[in-house]
Amino acid sequence: MEKRGLLLKIFLILIIAIVLIIIGTAIYFYQFHTFEEIRICISEGEIEETDQPCETKEDCVSYFQKEIPELQDIDLENIPASLQDKKQELIDKALICDTTCKYKKIETTTERTTPCLENEEEILIEIKGKEGLEILSSLM
Repeated sequence: MEKRGLLLKIFLILIIAIVLIIIGTAIYFYQFHTFEEIRICISEGEIEETDQPCETKEDCVSYFQKEIPELQDIDLENIPASLQDKKQELIDKALICDTTCKYKKIETTTERTTPCLENEEEILIEIKGKEGLEILSSLM
């Protein structure tokens, strides 16, 4: 009978240890592990002009969302909260509203080893588990 009790205790300890390992791994991947890095490089010197009149940068955002096919399917108002600050940072650094919409050249890469050039400003977006799940749920 004592052996059975001892085996049961060992079995329970193993089950608890496995559960704790699974919980710890889930927390790590949700909070800390970077699944993807998106590096946005904004040119400091190259400013492209458009003929689109504007009063605010939001007018330019609306204009580019209509004119650029890749942006037409993206609902910029309802992107995940974790990416809202990066969206605003990109708008602030890349768009200029000076009677007409102007923009700086933008390059993106997901290569971790490819840095921005010296004359470029960098915005780094790290997609961790939490952000990945927010993006997934916003797409569904």
